[in-house]
Order: sequence, then structure tokens, then C-alpha cells
Amino acid sequence: MPPHIHHDEELSSDYTDFRPPIKALLGERYSELSIAIAKFLSLYLVAQISGSSSSPVLSDKLRYPSFMRVIPSDIYQAQALVRLMSHFSWNWVGVVYGDDDYGRAAYQSFMQDSVGKICADFEKVLPHYLDHVDIDKHVKDVAQTIRKSEAKVVLLILKPELVEKLFKEMIQTNTSRIWIASDTWSMNRYLTKMKDINKMGEIFGFSFSMGIAPGFEDYVKNLRPTPGARNDFIEEYKQLRLNCALSPSTCAVDDLLNTVDLREAYRERVAIYAFAHGLRALLKCDENACSGDTNFPPWQLVESIRSVNFTLDGNSYSFDENGDFTDGYDLIMWKENNDERIIEIVGKFLLKNGDVEILNQFQWISNTLSKSKCPESCPPGTAKNQSKISCCYNCVPCGEGNYTDDWDQPECLKCRDGLWSNKGDSKCMPFQEKYLEWTDSYPIALPSDHLCRAQQAVYGLGFTLCVSCILVKAYRTFLAFMAFDPDRQHTLKNLYKPLINLVLLTGGQDYTDFRPPIKVLLGERYSELSIAIAKLLSLYLVPQISGSSSSPVLSDKLRYPSFMRVVPSDIYQAQALVKLMSHFSWNWVGVVYGDDDYGRAAYQSFMQDSVGKICADFEKVLPHYLDHVDIDKHVKDVAQTIRKSEAKVVLLILKPELVEKLFKEMIQTNTSRIWIASDAWSINRYLTKMKDINKVGEIFGFSFTMGIAPGFEDYMKNLRPTPGARNDFIEEYKQLRLNCSLSPSTCAVDDLLNDVDLREAYRERVAIYAFAHGLRALLKCDENTCSGDTNFPPWQLVESIRSVNFTLDGNTYSFDENGDFKDGYDLIMWKKNNDERIIEIVGKFLLKNGDVEILNQFQWISNTLSKSKCSESCPPGTAKNQSKISCCYNCVPCGEGNYTDDWDQPECLKCRDGLWSNKGDSKCLPFQEKYLEWTDSYPIALLVATVIGLVLVLISFIIFYVHRNTTVIKKAYSTMSCFMLLGLTVSFVSVIMFIGKPSDHLCRAQQAVYGLGFTLCVSCILVKAYRTFLAFMAFDPDRQHTLRSLYKPLINLVLLTGGQGIILLFWLVFKTPFRDLKWPDTGMIKYVVCDEGTIVGFVVMHGYIALLAFICFFLAFKSRKVPHDFNDTGIIIFSMLIHLFIWLCFIPIYIDRNKTNQRHIVQASAILASNYGIMFCHFLPKCYIVLWELSENSRALIMSRLARRINDDTANANINVVNEDGRTTPDSGIFCLGVGTSIREISTVSIDPSSTTPTMDLFNADRGIINPTVSHHARLGQRHTTRN
Repeated sequence: MPPHIHHDEELSSDYTDFRPPIKALLGERYSELSIAIAKFLSLYLVAQISGSSSSPVLSDKLRYPSFMRVIPSDIYQAQALVRLMSHFSWNWVGVVYGDDDYGRAAYQSFMQDSVGKICADFEKVLPHYLDHVDIDKHVKDVAQTIRKSEAKVVLLILKPELVEKLFKEMIQTNTSRIWIASDTWSMNRYLTKMKDINKMGEIFGFSFSMGIAPGFEDYVKNLRPTPGARNDFIEEYKQLRLNCALSPSTCAVDDLLNTVDLREAYRERVAIYAFAHGLRALLKCDENACSGDTNFPPWQLVESIRSVNFTLDGNSYSFDENGDFTDGYDLIMWKENNDERIIEIVGKFLLKNGDVEILNQFQWISNTLSKSKCPESCPPGTAKNQSKISCCYNCVPCGEGNYTDDWDQPECLKCRDGLWSNKGDSKCMPFQEKYLEWTDSYPIALPSDHLCRAQQAVYGLGFTLCVSCILVKAYRTFLAFMAFDPDRQHTLKNLYKPLINLVLLTGGQDYTDFRPPIKVLLGERYSELSIAIAKLLSLYLVPQISGSSSSPVLSDKLRYPSFMRVVPSDIYQAQALVKLMSHFSWNWVGVVYGDDDYGRAAYQSFMQDSVGKICADFEKVLPHYLDHVDIDKHVKDVAQTIRKSEAKVVLLILKPELVEKLFKEMIQTNTSRIWIASDAWSINRYLTKMKDINKVGEIFGFSFTMGIAPGFEDYMKNLRPTPGARNDFIEEYKQLRLNCSLSPSTCAVDDLLNDVDLREAYRERVAIYAFAHGLRALLKCDENTCSGDTNFPPWQLVESIRSVNFTLDGNTYSFDENGDFKDGYDLIMWKKNNDERIIEIVGKFLLKNGDVEILNQFQWISNTLSKSKCSESCPPGTAKNQSKISCCYNCVPCGEGNYTDDWDQPECLKCRDGLWSNKGDSKCLPFQEKYLEWTDSYPIALLVATVIGLVLVLISFIIFYVHRNTTVIKKAYSTMSCFMLLGLTVSFVSVIMFIGKPSDHLCRAQQAVYGLGFTLCVSCILVKAYRTFLAFMAFDPDRQHTLRSLYKPLINLVLLTGGQGIILLFWLVFKTPFRDLKWPDTGMIKYVVCDEGTIVGFVVMHGYIALLAFICFFLAFKSRKVPHDFNDTGIIIFSMLIHLFIWLCFIPIYIDRNKTNQRHIVQASAILASNYGIMFCHFLPKCYIVLWELSENSRALIMSRLARRINDDTANANINVVNEDGRTTPDSGIFCLGVGTSIREISTVSIDPSSTTPTMDLFNADRGIINPTVSHHARLGQRHTTRN
């Protein structure tokens, strides 16, 4: 099974080795069919290659492991569409999409990629099926929307049949737009030949990379039945595509070519080539034959096709990790050609750079296309005043002293000191000095400080004096002719003092204020009414206080200076909704909103505030009016979308009547979700009493801060007309709210109380208290009286109310600078209560901290709610690997040295110095120190081996000492053997120093003890090898004499070992080994090891030992033909080979274990192996011989074996006797070159048994020992040599 193919359940061996006759499938065209087939084929891993199925779902290799396609995924089509619109500066477009999986997915991708770049003036949906009962009505409705819209560009994500219907409707009304085609119809040739298609306007779109298959056109032209035959497939195809009869005479054969787009068919050619290349590689084909097994399991072909990389028509093709091609799209334009259109490639969208590129020969297109922008571009001298819709803004002229020098600037810049600009200027200029010169038509002198003061003073006093005189004269006339009341005349006459009046009027001015009888207005409920009334009241600055009008427009104090409200602006409701969803970890939701000003504005605010936090799985719109002809159908469509969606949370920005209809539809299908209510229906009491309301699921929402007005409930209960009177207001209210007749007997009085939410009325109480506190402050009231003037101008009350700060029912209230309350919202939950719901406050959203707070007694809610997330939360130790959808991601484990200590972290944090973490850890920990502890298995094994070695050394020493007079021991040169045992002892002891926690002194001792000990041992072997070399290989007398002078055993031993001592001394002095912490760049363990200080010292020490070992090997190898009884050459060769082989293997292993404590294990193991090599070669065999085979190795037997070998050698030898004076004479016998007192005689076996010449024992020569018991030997007075 290939490694990239995974399944949740392990496939049985039957499926793995399944070998069907069909090895691959080409197709399908549509994603819906490909998905269904891919699910089946993936069970058996049969390869499927599509040339047009572009659904992003098919990129999921866990679900569709054997599916491949030679086109990109649709996730890139949305990017291409957004880039196209941005390239031509279109940011105000319309969107029409089909109500199927393809349409909704493409629409969703486009809306997500277009956030902040492209805005939709309208979004309309058409039924997917052409036989829908109201399809024509829906098409007309969409056409009417397009005609009314100011958007000049319309994106159609529809199938060709729906596009044809829509185009016919647009042609009838002669409506032209710029159309953007989705890939489903961008290449449809039938539409290019529609009647009057040229009236539609420009058409652009994207298609998958196209080409022409050589010879395919001729093949289609010649495709006809053979004479006398009939091909029903061709006829049926013509019938479906051309709508002609099945008779062959009805349609010409060439018509078949007109229905096939040769360039579109090119993708099928690419798919076939991909399959062919994969099959060729699998079957190991060359130009002549294929050697592979044709009965292969299909998954092998999947692997082979996925790995192809081939070139076709100059283009290179290969699959990515998802089995998709990622080359890009062709930008096409439907170019007018007589009465039809032809499709022409005018540009490219390449995925590698992610931008639209127009071909050079079509650069003129940009200059001919209409603009489609929400506002026109803002010229220099203006700045963009952004609205709530990201693409829309007003161009506001820069004020004086400000400027912009480019188009579409976000804000005006201030002029530098010394420069200034007029309103709307695009640059700042130096000030011009201007005054009324004498040469002007109105001449005056150059202004000066005194003249400036005199100008206003003279004018003010002079003209006021004139007007005051006129007023005195008018007042005199008034008294004379108008004062018909004598008492009043007398009073007014007292005020007539002409000169005094003149002085007073000239010295100061009196302003008369507007003082209406109505000082304040409470209301309205709806923002639309409040806006209209506020415009009027603001002319006279009469205060207006509303308890429910929440439109953000009313916060504009320039337009509505006297308006105030005791609720927050709607701009905070969207924030509250987003915070609520984030609090409960809901980031994958559905949105349903009404098609009215309130619904669209709230939806737009929510989408803007939710960017990067909350993602919408679907966005559906419902008609605002209940009497809409298709309201029930739209509601059912929304309900079906909710049921199909994986989102468990749905936000409903609807009025209560629409919510009721939707809930009834959900109850019928027993569908439960978590519903988020907008403030339009969050506290609607009628909905709480719906039948089966408990089946819809949990309901949350926000309402303005609520409370209970004391005594209001009793007042409502007792609200009835006085005896004999009639209250039409109450009756009309009951008729509107309860749908009962106007007769008082029809509805009980208590019903009125049931239809009023006492907590909702609480806001009116707060508004009255705000007015009362403002009036109290203005009139300077205490507990008893008010000292202020009650006939005050209303603007004074506005200022007084705006500055109030009062406490009511434990809550503090005040207005902000915009005249709004900023207390926040109550979070409410519809709690089940028998067969209905009751509204309960479970939390708060306070604007001061901007977060949702759940009350303590309702903290359990979080544990009972379902999760609604695009991706599961990433646990500590992982980070989010973001996908193209901001709410969707994969959880990637943090690498070593990184961590996350909380859920859903965007990236891993680095550990601080001294701390580390393993892959996927949620915290950093200090490193653990690791070394060879005495209780570990490896150190115990080393210790056991060391003890055994020391015991063997001790036993060998005892045996050698006890049997020191035997021939075998004497032959082994017991002095050097004892030094060897001493060196081995020291070397074994050094192994123990590698165990335990290293220290600086222990690190130095490890190398020094081993180096000296083993060097002593090897030096002893070298002395023994050199002795054998002198005795048996020095056949040249002169050279023998020279070499013999170098043989000083003890001196040699001291010098050779001392050389190592000098090396170690330099090493320890200049760069000594030390204790160090080694970290292998991974894991939590730092190894406490001994650093060599310098690798040079380490290499030289071991190199010196290796050099001595090699010399031993060389000398022993040269002496290898000497009789075995008289030398240890074989033992020396074998032991030195063991040593050199061990340390040769040691080098790469030691280097590889550079940062772990295994270096100590490797070196200690190498030391033990070398020591045991010496022991098993040099000592244990001799101990065995001494203890168990001594009789077979007596002196007599050894000499007998030697004599027989000499006789064998001399039988075929020419022997010359070399006298001591240098002459050579023939003789019988054999003689090796003398070595002075070291070797005096080699005994031969005499033929005469009576011969009793005493001889010096070869093996005791170094000690000068003479054995008097030896007989049957002849002393040789001559030196013999053998010449072959």
C-alpha cells in the first residue's frame, strides 16, 4: 500500500491485491458526479482523472485518495475573479448564483476572498433545477434587480441553461452590463450563438488552460456511420445539443463539429496523456515493448500517475500533493463577430504569482470598459469618508490648511508651517498678503494695529448709535399711540428716558431666546421615526430622549444635536454578537438576515466585525415583507440550507414574524440548532409561547439593559376606563396587538398586561429619570422647591440632560459625547419552562471592557452547549496552520525547542535559554543531565567485564609466578610478561573511570591512565617481537651486530612508555580534557561527558599506540616462518590485528556519538576489547599449556621437534661453515647468526648418544642460566649458515 494513501480502517488483503479489469476512469465532467463516483472508486483505489470537476472537496485525499484532475481546484477561481475585478477597478458588483453545491461553494469562496476588496450591491440565488415551478418568475426577479442596481458588473455563478434564460430576459429589456462568467459557462459555445447576444455587453470569464488537439477537428468532421449503419449515440448527442429530430436528414453531419469546443476538449487530451505516462512508467515500457505485469493492482497506477511530469505542446504538467494541476486559468473575452460571439484568450491568471496579466495586444481593453464602483474615485484635494460598507465612501473636500495630492487618499494631510490651502486644494501654497489698496475701486490705507481696532469700534458705536436713536423714536411713538391701558402706559412711560436709553442701547446688546411651551420629547421607538422628528427638534434645540432607537446615524451631533438615547448605538450590537460567539468558541456559523435596511446594515456590521474571528458557512436573505409572493418558499429554502449545513449556530437578523415562520419549518423537521437572536426579536414574548418552541434548541440574544419598574405591573392591571367612559387608545392597542374586536367584552383587561413586556418598558423609565435629573439640575431644585426659572430656553435643558450622572436601581447612567448610553447589553437565554420559554438574563456585555461576562450562577452553560467550529481546537503543544479560510486550520505539533501552553495558539513560542521541549510539548523544562550511572545496564556490564579482566590478570600472574621455571613460561619472557600484566591492570582500571558523573580531574585521568597502561603493554610486546626478530631474522652479520646494540629491554620499555608520557603531558598542559555538557540538538537530555580539549591530543595519543602496534605487527610478520616453539610471532600478529581492527572501527563510531554519553561506552568497550585481545592471545593459552599440557611441552619434546625440523630443512640444503675468521667451509648441521652473549648456541641432536657436550639454553640465554642436566648435545665452535 503506498504511504500517502490512508484509511480510517485498515483494508483487508483482498482489497490491497484487488486486480479489476478496469484500471482507470476518465471523467466525470461535473463535480457532483465525480464526487459520487470517487467515493466508490476510492474503496478499491482505482485511478480517476477528470478534466473539468473542480470542486475543492475533491482535493481531500483522505476521502478521495485515487481521484486526480488536470485542472486547478475552485478555491483558486474565486481568487482569480477577485483579482480580475480589482485589475479593472470594479469594486461594486452584483452576484447571482445557483442553489446547488457548486453555486453555494463558489459564492462562499468569492465572498470570503472579496472581503475588503469587492462589495456586492445585491446577491441573488436561482433554483438549480430548470423544471422548478417558479423558475421564470425567479429569473424575472433577478433581471429586475440587475436593472435597478447601480452595479455595472454582474458575476453569474450559474449553469448555462440558467444563463440563457437570464440573458433572454435582459435582451428583451435591452439591458447591457459587464458579465463575469464562472467556469461552468465561460466556454459554452451555444450561448455565443444566441440571438441578439451582442446586446448583452462585454463578457469575461476564466477557463482552464486550453489548447487544440491535433487531428481532432478532422476526426469529428469525418465522424459518421458507415454506409447502411446507424449510430444512435451521434444522433442522440445531436438531438440533445442541437434540438433536431433523430432522423439523420434533419441535421447535417457538420453540425456535430459546431457543438464541440475543440479547445475545451483539450483537457481530456491532457488527462489521457497523464494516464498514458503513468501507465508507461508502471509497465516499464520503451519504444518497442513493455516488461511490466499488466495485471497490476490499481493503486500502483494511482501512484505512478501522481508522480508523472511530462511536457505536452510546450507546456509542463505535473500533479501536486492533492492530485491537482496548479498551472492557472486563461482569461477569456467573448468578442463580437457579426451576429454572434467568438471566445478569445486575452490574458492569464497564474497561480504562482496570483495576479491577472493582460496580453500585450489586448491592453486597450482597460480603456474601453465601464467603471463599476460604489463611489467614483476621490480626486486630489478630497479624502475618502468611509461608510460601513468597505467599498463605499464619500469624497469629502479637505478643509483649509489640509490637502491631498493624489487620488483616493484615506485622509487629508496638514500643511507645513508657513503654507496654507483653501478648502479642496491639492497642494499648500505660501500666504498672499491682500488688503484694499488706494488704487482699488474701494481704496483704503494699508491696515495697521490701530486702524484695525478703530475699524470695528467706529462702526459698532456709530451704527449702534444710529439704530438706538431710531428705537427711541419708535418707542416714543409706541407710547403715544399704542398704550391704551393707562396703568401699563404709566409703567412703560417710566422706561422712556431718551438719553439714558440711548446710552444703554449703545453700550450693550440683549438677545431674545426661543422659549417654547414644550421643553422635551420622549421617543420614538423606531429609528426611522426618531430621525424624522430629530431633524425638526434640532432646529430649535428641543431635547429628544429615546429608549429604543439605536441607529448609528443618530449619534451624529452635527445633524441631531438635541437627540439623546438611553441605549447604545447599533455599532456595538455586532461587536457583542462576535464576542458572544468567540466566548463559546463558535467560529463556524450561519447567517440569515432580512432584505431591509435594518437587516442589511446589521448583517454588514456583523460581517465586518467578524473578519478573522467568525466565518459564515452560509449567508441567506429573506424578503422583508410577509406578503411577499414566495415568502414560504424562501423560508423553506433557508430551512433546508440550515439542515444541510454543518454549522450548529445560526444568527437570525430578522423581525419576529419571519422568525416565527422559520421556527415552524424547523419544528416540522425536528431540526435543532443554537440560535442567536438580534435585538429585533430577542425579547419577543409571543415567540416564547409558540407551540413546540422547546424543539428548536437553545436561544441566546442581546437586549438593552432591562429591569422592572416598581408599580408598573399593578398600574397595567388596573388600567381601565372610568365608569361610563371609553378609552379608544386601549381598545385600538388591543386590536392591533391581540387581534380582538373593539368591544370591551371581547378581550379581558388582563390580556393587555400579558402583551406588554414589563422589563422592556424599563428603558422608558430610565429615559424619564434622565430628563428629571437634567430638569432638576437646571431648575436648581432641592427636596422642597426649585429656584430656577421655569421658562428657560430648551438648549439649556439639552446641556443639563447631557451632563447628568445618576444611579437608578443600583446602576449608574450617563451620556457620552454623542448623547448615547454606553452601559452595554444584557445577554439573555430563552430558558425552557414547561411547554414554553421564559427570558432570563444570564450575562452582560459591557462596553467599557468589550467582553461577554456570564453570571456566576450560569457558568454551567458553557459545558452544555455544542461546539460549532470549522476545525477542532488545537491543544497545548500545537499551533494553528491556517488555511485560506480564516476559521479553518490544521493543528501542527510544535517542534523541539518550541511550545504553546494554551489552546488555539497561532504560533509556537521559543523556549528561554536553559529550557527546552520535545516535539508537541506544552511547556519548556530544564535539561536533564545524563551520564553513565553506576546503576545503569551499560555501566554494570562494563564493570563486570572489567572485574573479570582483572581477575584473569591476577590468575595469569599467579600461574606465571608459580610456574616461572617451566620451559613455556621461560620462553614467554616472564619479565616482559609481568610488565604486560601491569599495563593491562592499569588499562582495565581506566575503564572504571568512565563510569559515574565526570569531573575535570576524572576526565584527565581517563585518557592518561589508559594511554600509559596500554602503551606499557604494547611496548612489552614490541620488545618481545624485536627479540624474536633479532634471533631468527637477522641473517646479515653486520646488520645483526647493529640491531643487537639496540636491544636493551628495560631501557626500550622506559623509552617507549615515556614517549606516551610526554604526549600526555603536553596534552594535559596546553589543552586538557574537561567536563562538558553535550546536547545532540534534540531531546531534553544534555549529556555530561568529557571533552577531549583538543582532538589533536586525543588522536596523537591513540596514534602513538597504533604506531607501536603496527611495528609489533611488522616485526612479527617478518619473523612468521620461525618454528612455532621458539617464538610468539603468530600470537603477536593476531593480537595486534585485533587491536588495530578494534580501534579502526572505534573511530567512526566515536565521532558519530559526538554529543552523547555513548562516546564513553564506545571508548571503554574498545579498551576492554583490546585488553581481552591481549589476554586471550598472550596469556590464557600459556596458562592452559602450563596447567594441562605440560607433559607435551617439556624441554626434551620441544628440542626433539626442533631437531626433526632442522633435519628436514638440512636434507635439501647446501651448508657452508663460516669460520670465525670469515671463511666458509662445508659442514653438516645448521647455525643461526650469533648474537653475542644473548644467544650462544642452538643445540642439535647428536647421532652419537654418548655425546655429552654441555650447551646454553636458548630460552634462558638472557638470564645466563646453564642447565647441567642437558646431554646429547654438541657444542659448536663454529658459526654455520645455510644457503639454499
